[in-house]
Amino acid sequence: MGFGKVGSEVARRAKGLGMQVIAHDPYAPADRGRAIGVELVPFDQAISTADFISLHMPLTPATEKVFNDDTFEKMKKGARIVNVARGGVIDEDALLRALDSGKVAQAALDVFAEEPPPRDSRLVQHERVTVTPHLGASTKEAQEGVAIEIAEAVVGALKGELAATAVNAPMVPPEVLSKLAPYAVLAEKLGRLAVQLVAGGSGIKSAKVVYKSARDPDDLDTRLLRAMITKGIIEPISDSFINLVNADFTAKKKGLRISEERVAVDAPPELPDLSIQDHSASTRAWEEIGQLIAVPGY
Repeated sequence: MGFGKVGSEVARRAKGLGMQVIAHDPYAPADRGRAIGVELVPFDQAISTADFISLHMPLTPATEKVFNDDTFEKMKKGARIVNVARGGVIDEDALLRALDSGKVAQAALDVFAEEPPPRDSRLVQHERVTVTPHLGASTKEAQEGVAIEIAEAVVGALKGELAATAVNAPMVPPEVLSKLAPYAVLAEKLGRLAVQLVAGGSGIKSAKVVYKSARDPDDLDTRLLRAMITKGIIEPISDSFINLVNADFTAKKKGLRISEERVAVDAPPELPDLSIQDHSASTRAWEEIGQLIAVPGY
């Protein structure tokens, strides 16, 4: 439950143990699951079919006490639950009732609604509960990994590389970012080309970007590509610095309208799965700039 960075790694290890793995995450693209042989399913299907339920979701108004009496009632009798996410996603009183009734056979908890939990906590003392003191990120290995990741992110930012961990930008998963990186370069160059080819009037006022891909439209996150098109159009003719965070705002401020269209195409796996076509318009007329197909590594 929750198929981000940690959830994906847990899934990989579970697959290595020969387990059949399903996942629920309303924000995860389907291709992330397919890449490691994991099926993304609705919430009710996940909790009603799983023998082991591992939680990796954030605590938000939508997930607070999402595991409650109704949720436990839908589970298979004898299910096991592991919570290494946030304590508040489980109604602890409801979990106690599920443990006492046998609906939940065992629970492993690293997090609690109140930390540290009270000494007389029935949940901590329950014979079917294994607890740890919220130490997931406190191991030597975890601290070293965080330090390395931060250093690499800083170096990448200073070198002008794409950042997957900007806190004020839409989240683009690292695996998606790596696939889109060549196309991001193409998108910026198309924007720069548009500026040079569309002459007259007061410059480009609108751009329509057409993505042709064999991928499911829901699997194609184009926010990065849209930002790079905007960057290519605006930066050559202004002193604005465009990135994933400010692209849409800057375009609106400059009076640049960016529209997008996704076109599904049939293509064999060995061919590039995405092409980008930029139609940029001056104040007088639409003018097609061209179409390029980006091939990673070329």
